[in-house]
Amino acid sequence: MNRRQFITISTLSVAGLALGGTVLGNGRNFDLTELYQKLKSLQGKTLASSGDWNPAQIFRHCAQSIQGSLTGFPLQKSPFFQHTAGKLALFSFKAAGAMTHPLAEPIPGMAALEPNEDPQQALTALLQTLELFIQHSSTGATLAPHFAYGALNTTDYQAAHWLHLHNHLSQISI
Repeated sequence: MNRRQFITISTLSVAGLALGGTVLGNGRNFDLTELYQKLKSLQGKTLASSGDWNPAQIFRHCAQSIQGSLTGFPLQKSPFFQHTAGKLALFSFKAAGAMTHPLAEPIPGMAALEPNEDPQQALTALLQTLELFIQHSSTGATLAPHFAYGALNTTDYQAAHWLHLHNHLSQISI
């Protein structure tokens, strides 16, 4: 990162946090229980993907992301990245109500996605992991730092998961 990028990202990050940081975007309904029901409605259906990953890989990737918030991510971006570009990215996604990121990019350090996994098995794993997160977050228990966004409170993690899942689910069709 050159000096100009550093200054731009730092300025935007500080401005974003000064304007409310984690507050902006929280007025949106990042309802994971509603999303859970939407995912359940996919059970038993033949699914297709418009992207590079098949539905099983998409479901497994999303489950890995949620599991990382519960037990930790194998690799972390630098604290500097998390406190600047990472926080700014999440702030921007929440403000926009949508996430955009490379949809075939694995989570650093996570297990490789199996291209031949049964999509319904991967969907079941995602549903179980999402249910664990919903139960865990309702207790107020601490969550593991996100590999790119750093330490997040429950509300921000709910938003991050909701936005991430919606971004990936945009590639799945029945």
